[in-house]
Amino acid sequence: MVNDKSRKLQCPSVTPEHIYGAINMRLTKKKLVEMGACSSGLDWYCKNGEPETVKATIKKLLASSKQERFNWSNWFFGKVFTREQAVKYAIFSARLVLHIYEEKYPNDNRPRLAIEAAETYLKNPLEETQRAAAAAAAAATWATWAAARAA
Repeated sequence: MVNDKSRKLQCPSVTPEHIYGAINMRLTKKKLVEMGACSSGLDWYCKNGEPETVKATIKKLLASSKQERFNWSNWFFGKVFTREQAVKYAIFSARLVLHIYEEKYPNDNRPRLAIEAAETYLKNPLEETQRAAAAAAAAATWATWAAARAA
């Protein structure tokens, strides 16, 4: 198994352009309510001056405290990203913590295989690769769920 801590983290082309997705999309409190924002997310948005665009909102999120940033940003990204951007973000996020799982469970490669299946899907977005990625993700989910229950 490759230890992600010992090599440069490989991120599948996540750039500011990917993160900003629909960069010029206008945002309002009403729009966020329509998107299903939780009350704490709406509170954060209002407390931060009601940024007018996705780009402005993401800049505010990145400048906020870790707690605020992570409580709301994953939900927000999921709402504004395209499918491809969401998969890239998921791969990037999973790679950030993969070493933790692999250090504890060095013989369980299901999370790594799920990441690799998602990367394959990005390179070749066919129904077959999508099904393979979904199956690998389900196996990885079970592996991490079981590990959490055992902890």
